[in-house]
Amino acid sequence: MINKDIKNSSHSLEINPSNDRNNNNTLNSLPKNWDIVELGEVIKPDRIRIKKEAYKGDIPLVKKIPFDMGKVILREKNQTGTDLYAANENHLITSKINLHQGAIAITKEFIAATTHYEFYEVMKKANIHFLWYYLRSPAFKKIFNQEIKYRGFKKEANFKFIKNFLIPLPNKSEQEKIVFILSMVQNNIETTELIIQAVESLKKSLMMHLFTYGPVSLKKIRNIKFKENKIKSINEDWQKYKIKEIAEIGSGNTPSRKKKEFYGGNIPWVKTLDLNENVVLTTQEKITDMGLKSIRGKIWPKNTVMIAMYGGAGTVGKSGILGIPAATNQALCCISPNPDKFDSLYLLYYLIFIRSTWMRHAIGTRKDPNISKGIIEKTEISLPEISKQKETVKILRIIDQKIESEKNKKKALEDLFKSLLKDLMTSKIRTNNLNFDI
Repeated sequence: MINKDIKNSSHSLEINPSNDRNNNNTLNSLPKNWDIVELGEVIKPDRIRIKKEAYKGDIPLVKKIPFDMGKVILREKNQTGTDLYAANENHLITSKINLHQGAIAITKEFIAATTHYEFYEVMKKANIHFLWYYLRSPAFKKIFNQEIKYRGFKKEANFKFIKNFLIPLPNKSEQEKIVFILSMVQNNIETTELIIQAVESLKKSLMMHLFTYGPVSLKKIRNIKFKENKIKSINEDWQKYKIKEIAEIGSGNTPSRKKKEFYGGNIPWVKTLDLNENVVLTTQEKITDMGLKSIRGKIWPKNTVMIAMYGGAGTVGKSGILGIPAATNQALCCISPNPDKFDSLYLLYYLIFIRSTWMRHAIGTRKDPNISKGIIEKTEISLPEISKQKETVKILRIIDQKIESEKNKKKALEDLFKSLLKDLMTSKIRTNNLNFDI
């Protein structure tokens, strides 16, 4: 354990630099008015034990605490085969197994969890949200890893294991300011995520409308006639085709991995991992002319639509459109552009729209879900005139641009949060001189 002698009023730390275990740079560089305390000084276990026979299913049960969220996810069914711990709101709850990964949350109600979790009351000298942030920070993970390097780790970090960990503790006012700053950024992240979800939901609704009625207003829907009396029937002004009737369809192959000279060339080579349900402009790998010749491969033109035929339930049916000429491997089905019949982006959006249908077929027919080139060839699509296709694409591209903008904003906020979490918890950024009411 880190030497407790480093805690003193001035924090002019005297540490043997030859002892790596005592050489904690995070604690060495703290401001003079920050305390260094043992974790056991600011938290203590506080819960009741419930025997499995006594549990009636009336208390919400913890399912997990995702590392990235730091929030409790509850079980859908309140059933247990083991004894439980339970505690009231405003307690820290930690996964003993994954504490070092950031599995810490604050209880919002009276809840129960298996004994692989622990509940802690937070002492008055510490702010519960400050500890929640700190125990999920890189600074604490560094301390934890330093401890297990010398003490070992027997699967579960219980109170006995962590109570002597030394952590920095600013005064209560500075703790609150740190919490305010981090909470403000985190709230923005959560708000942005809600916007993304709302726009993605709007996109799904719009796709249903656009691929049923076309780019028309709700008022004009009543004027549209269908060739059959079903919602998925073809619009009277549209033409129905099988994909093989309007486009060349094929796939690629993989050059031998044993031949180094086949890889590292200038020819983009698309695999399922490169598909993004959008325009593919870069690939993880490139092959050489020799590699392309070895597989008798083809370079598919820009605007070719690609569909993943293999790769498991999470990959099958995923699609993309070439923004550059490229070769592909055998897991992709390629649909060559035919601008006289269809706008390639319109086709891409349509394939995204019907992907769930392919998924149901793939999962229902095989242990290892996949779809065949034959299934794709026989897939039917109803096409309006090209101008209507382009109008549909324009609407959906605007929605996609909004989603991408919000995702970029969220990523920037997440990067800011990580940077602030690291720097605030190690005093590289100070809040003591900030004047605002909390």
